[in-house]
Formats: sequence, structure tokens, C-alpha cells
Amino acid sequence: MAAYVIFELAPLDPVGMKAYLDGANTSMSLHGGTLLAATGDVEPREGGWNPERIAIIEFPDLEKARWWYESAEYQEVLPLRLKESSTDRMIIVPGLN
Repeated sequence: MAAYVIFELAPLDPVGMKAYLDGANTSMSLHGGTLLAATGDVEPREGGWNPERIAIIEFPDLEKARWWYESAEYQEVLPLRLKESSTDRMIIVPGLN
């Protein structure tokens, strides 16, 4: 069953965030992840949620999503995301199939 990592981000400095994105994309690929969406083109409809930027990554299963997040490769770049984003939320959810 697929699993999804969903981020809400508000980058403070796009140049500073680039080092995170490069490392995160490399680690994601190494662990079987596929970037499905990464955009600031967000259309709020309900609940007052108005994220500046959303990213969604698909992994083959929940175990691989967790493995990626906890991997040395990702943990090395994670502090860059936390430093370079004023809003930073991330969840891992199992898919239905």
C-alpha cells in the first residue's frame, strides 16, 4: 500500500532552501520516493487553510516512507528545511491501495 509524505512550507530564502531541496530529492530517490506535487499554486477552498507551498511525495509503502525520513541522508539535510522555512509541517499517511 502506497504512503504519502505531505509538507506545508513557507520558505524564507529560496536560495537557502535550494541546498535542502537538492539533498532531499537525492535521498527521496534513493529510498523509492516519487515527487507528485511541489507548488505554491495552492487554491484554498475550506477551513481557512492557506499554505504558501505544498509538496507531496509518494513511497511504495509506509515502511519505506519512514525509512526515508529516518535515513542518514535525509536527517543530514532536515535542519536546512527547519532553518529556511517559517511554516513547517510534515505528515506521513498510508494510502488506500
